[in-house]
Amino acid sequence: MQLIRIIQSMFQYCNEFVMWLFIDFLFGYAYNQLRIGGSFMNAKNSAPKRFGVKGMVILSLTVVAMASLFFIVYESMKKEVTVVADEEEFHTNTMAETVEDVLNELGLEKDEHDYLSEDLTKEVEDGMEIELDYANEVVVTVDDETETYHTLADTADEFLEEENIKISEHDHLSFELEEELSDGRHLAISKAFEVVINDDGEKKTVMTTGQTIQSLLAKEGIKLSDHDQLNMEPTKKLDSEETITITRVDKERKTYDEIIPFNTETESDDSLEKGKTRIVQQGKEGKKVQTFEITYKNGEEVSRELVKEEITEESQNRVVAQGTKEPPKRTVAKKSSNVQQTSAKSESKSKIETKDTKQETGKTMVVQATAYSTNNPSLGTHTATGIDLRSNPKVIAVDPNVIPLGSKVWVEGYGTAIAGDTGGAINGKKIDIHFSSYEKARSFGRKTVRIKVY
Repeated sequence: MQLIRIIQSMFQYCNEFVMWLFIDFLFGYAYNQLRIGGSFMNAKNSAPKRFGVKGMVILSLTVVAMASLFFIVYESMKKEVTVVADEEEFHTNTMAETVEDVLNELGLEKDEHDYLSEDLTKEVEDGMEIELDYANEVVVTVDDETETYHTLADTADEFLEEENIKISEHDHLSFELEEELSDGRHLAISKAFEVVINDDGEKKTVMTTGQTIQSLLAKEGIKLSDHDQLNMEPTKKLDSEETITITRVDKERKTYDEIIPFNTETESDDSLEKGKTRIVQQGKEGKKVQTFEITYKNGEEVSRELVKEEITEESQNRVVAQGTKEPPKRTVAKKSSNVQQTSAKSESKSKIETKDTKQETGKTMVVQATAYSTNNPSLGTHTATGIDLRSNPKVIAVDPNVIPLGSKVWVEGYGTAIAGDTGGAINGKKIDIHFSSYEKARSFGRKTVRIKVY
């Protein structure tokens, strides 16, 4: 026992390499003694033998025993250590003094971010268990900002909580929260923000990430027709709080029957006295069918375009002959009494005519009224007297010989209007009534009405 303690003391101050040199020396020495002993036994007439056979055997056994003793002592001084590195177990019997020496023997390295259950400088104990967890390098990109982390967390969810990285249910993640992390994993997070969608005047707020307008609308189940309009390009990528405005555009085609007014032509007639006229040909209105394409934005009409026009009946102009013949000269009566009588009769007749005219302009008439609207693109917006129908819509077209221009006229079913326009087809007791709405004009159409001129 004393010998074992001495050898153990030697092992405390000698390394493994020196002890194996000592064992090698013992075997070498034994081998040389055996060889020398054998030479003495075979030599003739030699000196007395140093060793006999029995001595050689004892020497050999002694050397083997010493070597075995040294081996047993060496093995007894080793410590059993278990190292678990990322779920992989390493078992070793070692002469290492510290935990760091054990890791070096096993070829294991510890980084500053890794977890080690024991201090590197701690002395090794028999039966020691050492746990080594390697940290994973994780790259995180939030919108356009990228940062590198080292973590011991097992899952992405644990890592986000560990680093206090907040996410919402609307954020877009390139990973699953439950997935296990691996070294070099890249986690991308797109933060959600508010966007207002104004669809035909109805607004709603949605949460979205950096996606395009068309993908957002598809996600929200909002469909666009070929004519609908956006205030931005549909392929634009949203990157901030914005308002998407959708203008619903509808188009339809409508067909209308229209009247073609006739014109009045004047021709000279030398068989008629000057100042006299004669109708050579009565005028006749024509007919045409017009097709308009009407555009509505968010339910309101914004334009109408004439896309087709077909004349179904041609109009016929009115031809009026105007006299150019000089009237015959009249003889003036010489008697003053006759002149006075004639003058009195003329004055009386003039008074009667003036009275009749006043009665005519002050009484009710029955006329034929036709409605029209400047919303029809084929018609102008100003009357013959210069009235702008867009700002003064209550205007009728008249025959000035029947209703003086500028008169106020009450029209049955329409109200009071200004006689401020004329027309080639308006002769005698005919009037045209202006409506701002094309639909109202079509609804009124043409009818016989009572009017009163003021």
